[in-house]
Amino acid sequence: MTRHLEDPREDAFWRRRWPVDRVPSANERECRALAWLEYAVSCLPFSARPKGNPPLYRLPCPIEDLAPANLLPDEWFAWDGADKPPSRLARALFLKGGGAGTLSVALASYMAGYPNRPDESEMLEAIRARRHTRRQKRILYSFFLSIDPFEASRIALEHGLAMRELARAVRAGGCRRNAALTHWLHRFARPPSRTRGEPAHSP
Repeated sequence: MTRHLEDPREDAFWRRRWPVDRVPSANERECRALAWLEYAVSCLPFSARPKGNPPLYRLPCPIEDLAPANLLPDEWFAWDGADKPPSRLARALFLKGGGAGTLSVALASYMAGYPNRPDESEMLEAIRARRHTRRQKRILYSFFLSIDPFEASRIALEHGLAMRELARAVRAGGCRRNAALTHWLHRFARPPSRTRGEPAHSP
């Protein structure tokens, strides 16, 4: 996976044996988050570490979404439920309800101040690409770094994107820090060996 913008000091965390052949359960996600929190605190000067016994933390998100997470490989999304774009009816109802312009607003919000910020057409080209240029990887990283699953689903509806396309774009950008988006995309993942049934989502 591309790691062009990740901190190399995280290697010790990633060397742990996290599951990479299935969708992690909520309990596994929480255990990973606690390990990540331990790692993050160890990087702080002693005087800056949280006080208390046990220490008191102010977390910016639910604990299970705290730790960076790897997205499962592309073949996990190679099934009809993830590989097909939203239906025409769903798109029509979404646009009729005022959903147009979602991507433009997201670009203005999450890429404000980005040098030579991409427009809507360039971002869509990057999301849909099978092979990505260096610039496309960088803008995908910056865009998906903070976007939440709700906005991602609205962008998919607005532009008829399949979940597999979104997953491919997130993976190409190499962004592991938006764990909430990764875990949401895993709802559409299914083991490559399965030919029937529902997505392999762990509650």
